[in-house]
Amino acid sequence: MTAVLAAANGALFGVMSALSYGVERLGRRNVCGACGGMFAARFSFGVGFCGTVLRMRGARFPELYFVCLAAAGDLAREGVGVSVSAHGLCARTKGSEKIKLKFDFKKFFFKKPKNELEGSENGGEAKEQAEQGAIPEKLAEKCEKCGQIVLADDFAAHFGVCPKCGHYRKIDARARISMCFDEFNELFADEESGNVLDFPGYTEKLAKLRAATGEKDGVVSGYGKIGGIECAVFSMDYRFMMGSMGHTVGEKIAKTFEYAIEKRLPVVGFVLSGGARMQEGIISLMQMAKTSAAVAKHGEAGLLYISVLTDPTTGGVSASFAFEADIIIAEKGALIGFAGPRVIEQTIRQKLPEGFQRAEFIEEKGFADLIVERKEMKEKLSELLALHCAEANA
Repeated sequence: MTAVLAAANGALFGVMSALSYGVERLGRRNVCGACGGMFAARFSFGVGFCGTVLRMRGARFPELYFVCLAAAGDLAREGVGVSVSAHGLCARTKGSEKIKLKFDFKKFFFKKPKNELEGSENGGEAKEQAEQGAIPEKLAEKCEKCGQIVLADDFAAHFGVCPKCGHYRKIDARARISMCFDEFNELFADEESGNVLDFPGYTEKLAKLRAATGEKDGVVSGYGKIGGIECAVFSMDYRFMMGSMGHTVGEKIAKTFEYAIEKRLPVVGFVLSGGARMQEGIISLMQMAKTSAAVAKHGEAGLLYISVLTDPTTGGVSASFAFEADIIIAEKGALIGFAGPRVIEQTIRQKLPEGFQRAEFIEEKGFADLIVERKEMKEKLSELLALHCAEANA
């Protein structure tokens, strides 16, 4: 008899929730509330069970549970108030607070069947159809600064500068070279270093980055022409450990200057780096002296070196070849310095001025000769090379 009563109560709860849901679907929420109140009848269960579960199965209801609450002992004599609506099931006992059960009738009872794209027996086929008609992944991108959606083609047309707010994105080494050079021939492409100090995880990290970027290390070097003037070039890549300088980076930059001395060429360097590469320890720090010596020899030969400082230019790179150029150009808004602003603030215990270590601040203090917008970089480099390399221009 107890089981029969429990089953009947469970079925009644289902009917009440269906009626309440139906009224709500008609848009009459006030009626739904009244209906819910009407069905909030007080059921006195003279049975001594804590809960019975009635399980129903059907084509549209794959699995449904109605939890029938009852009170045992004294609570059975006092009675249990039950309220059912499309939003859930509540129980109230005398002298106790209202309890809302975590049971969503809309979600589980009136569940809409999934279509093919949401997942079905033919899920694999539906997924394949969806992928064929999908929007290309890089059709549009979100600007990191202003948050607006910009077409990927617009970003490419503006060389990685947001057309909405003017924010400068980092671009890889080869993109920067192709942006400025009419033609380019790579040198020292096979140069690569290993885990000389047996630093934990460094070998695996190098392999992963080489696979992801297609580069052997954090710099691309070679020679080419800007505005018809031949020059040597190196360009550092943020994707490879933020262009940090290890043995290979230092070696390729030094060799670029040596090649330029041999061929009597000016050098253009696109500098981007977080500093020395800690995984190579003292070996990375030695690259500062090596690259500085190469720059000095190039200068003694009477040849021009133009350094283009991009975001970020910091650490051992800024303390060596980055600031040793004859002409120092900075990109708009680039972070340029040795230690980062946060480290400086913590050291001196003072608040730094606004814009500290940004390109505009660096230019104002005389550490950069000029700030050039990315879209004008090729024209400005061509102009400077023509002005200072009359022999090459002839």
